[in-house]
Order: sequence, then structure tokens, then C-alpha cells
Amino acid sequence: MDVEVVSKFIAPLLQTLAIGVTAYYASRGLYTWREQLIGKRRLEVAEETLLATYKARDALGYIRNPGAWGGEGKSRKRDSSEPETLADQRDTYFVPLERVQKASDDFAQFQKVSLLCEVYFGPDAGKPFAEVMSVRWKVTGAARMLINTVGGRIAPELRETWEASIWAGAASPDPLAEAVDSAVREIEALCRPYLRSGNKPCQ
Repeated sequence: MDVEVVSKFIAPLLQTLAIGVTAYYASRGLYTWREQLIGKRRLEVAEETLLATYKARDALGYIRNPGAWGGEGKSRKRDSSEPETLADQRDTYFVPLERVQKASDDFAQFQKVSLLCEVYFGPDAGKPFAEVMSVRWKVTGAARMLINTVGGRIAPELRETWEASIWAGAASPDPLAEAVDSAVREIEALCRPYLRSGNKPCQ
């Protein structure tokens, strides 16, 4: 066979093979680079999530602390016709709402990482975050009900239920505190494997 004819067919074939090999390794390199970026981002999300979770947990502990410091609750707008004794009681029940407002940035960050977890870790990742936020809404709802019913006729058992929602330790066991602790453990279980591997949970 003529050398010129052989080279005419071999050269393009070698060139094609070279392009294929180059494309393969480029693709593998791009995939590895992409996986490293995703892994790094997951690590960052996991770190950010745990920090925000602990802040939200501590904020709820602060909100439900039965001790009140001087001046707390006084930001509530009083009705000029309120008797002083009723006004003071309403101010006391207003304390958790006042604290919720002070901790609003912590809860905003907590909701942000909830969405990030759903994006990076899957849609089910948002469930424990919703449980924590549900506790916050139960506290604020109970506080408003207590304020609105001060001085009125209300079943003592109902008032005790609301007070157990706004004040930690008012009931034993404390279902709201238990719900928060359980949700925090779920979030830790979700995030910690990413902190160890930097990418996918350890199997």
C-alpha cells in the first residue's frame, strides 16, 4: 500500500482520536471541578445552617424565658382607658412579642437557610425548619390571646395552656421545647455529614 495513501487515512484518524481523548479528559476535568464547587457550597450551606439554627434555638429560649427584666413589655401601646392592673398584666404577656421582634433578624436568617437546604439537600430538608417556625407562631399566638382576654372570662385551663406556650417550664413536660430540640437534632443530622465529607453525606 502506498505510504501517501496510508498517511492520508491515518492522519485524520489520529487527529480524531486525539480530539476525542482531549474532549474526554476535558469533560472529566469539568465534572470534577463542578463537583468540587458544589461540595464547597454544600459545606458552606451546612455551616451557615447550623449557626442560624443555634441562634434560632437560643432566640426561642430567650423569648420563652419566664423572667422579665426592667422595662420589658412597656413598648406595648396602652389604651388610655386601661386600668393599671390590667395594663401591667397585658404588658407582661406582651414580653414574648417584644422579644420576637428583637430576634427578627435571627429568624429571617433561619428562614433563608431553610430555603438553601431545600435547594442543596432536597425538598424534605425544610421540614424541621418549619417545625421551629411553628413553635414561634404558637408562642406569638398564645401571647396575643392572653393579652386580648386579660380581665375577661376565660376557662383557667385554656389560660394555663397559653401560658405554658409563652413561658418555658410552665408545663412539664414542655412540648414546645421538646419540638425545638427534636427539630434541631434533625437539622444537625442533615448538616454534619456534609461538614465531614464536604460534598455528599457519608454512606
